[in-house]
Amino acid sequence: MAIDHEIGQLSRHIGQKTEEWRAGYCKLSLDLDERHLNRSGTVDGGIFAVMIDSAGAYAGTYPEAGQPKRDCATITMTINYAGQPQGKRLIAEGEMRKSGRRIYFASCRVTDELGNLCAFGDCTFRIFTAG
Repeated sequence: MAIDHEIGQLSRHIGQKTEEWRAGYCKLSLDLDERHLNRSGTVDGGIFAVMIDSAGAYAGTYPEAGQPKRDCATITMTINYAGQPQGKRLIAEGEMRKSGRRIYFASCRVTDELGNLCAFGDCTFRIFTAG
């Protein structure tokens, strides 16, 4: 069951859903359709990039009770494309690796619902208090 929370316009446009979100971890999903395909008829690399960026961002900005809302900006992102999905659904998992007061690091992977690895990457984010 998807978690209802505020998401960005691009994530909403591509149909990305938050399946699990807790401190240091986020799991997203996306049901593939024609919006996600490039002119060759395969999933566009930008879709994997958005999912990796989002999963990493959420992993480091979980809203802890009683704490100010945190947000982030991507500083760096490295993506490795491992293959096209064989299934009809993408699943992105992001895990925060290390965090300081202003910067955190996350690792992410995107698979299809069959478990096939499609892409993986590492991200660095700048933390700021939303307001």
